[in-house]
Amino acid sequence: MSDNMSENQPLLIKWIKKERYWLSYLLVLCCFSFTYELFNFTLSIDEENYAERLRPDVSHYLDWVEQGRWSMYLLNYLYPANPIIPFAPFFFSLVCSALSFSLIVRILSSERTVRDYIAAPLFMACPTLYYIYSFNTLNYGVGIGFLTGALSVYIFIFWRGKINWLISVLLIAFTIGVYQ
Repeated sequence: MSDNMSENQPLLIKWIKKERYWLSYLLVLCCFSFTYELFNFTLSIDEENYAERLRPDVSHYLDWVEQGRWSMYLLNYLYPANPIIPFAPFFFSLVCSALSFSLIVRILSSERTVRDYIAAPLFMACPTLYYIYSFNTLNYGVGIGFLTGALSVYIFIFWRGKINWLISVLLIAFTIGVYQ
């Protein structure tokens, strides 16, 4: 019976079960690398301006479009919660970053090696990431952007067909639209 159940599981669930130790390592590494930012709330001028201009309507999200960040407009329109909260958006961004690194490693090699575990801290603890993640209004979008970018490359390389190519192009356009 368990063989039949495993055949019917979605591909994503199978992948998560297979890679559970690797994904756990990446998540712990993310949380360890960004402990201060994850568990302390720092308010910059960008967050103050964002919180001050919050209105019940959605028109203030058009500021993202004016900056060329149409994907952030779309994300804020679909998920209009206030991103200036201490833990959840940033943790979500770290999860997306871990998943994107896992996809990138999968693109580069089909087998998990020690090199993957050594390279992970270099990707996760990059100072540029620490800087961009410090902007609470943007950090969850950057994590989603990393994930859609990695997914776009994965689809482009491993899946064939014009529709998959189009999906890949749309995902990479979305990625660019997060932070132009």
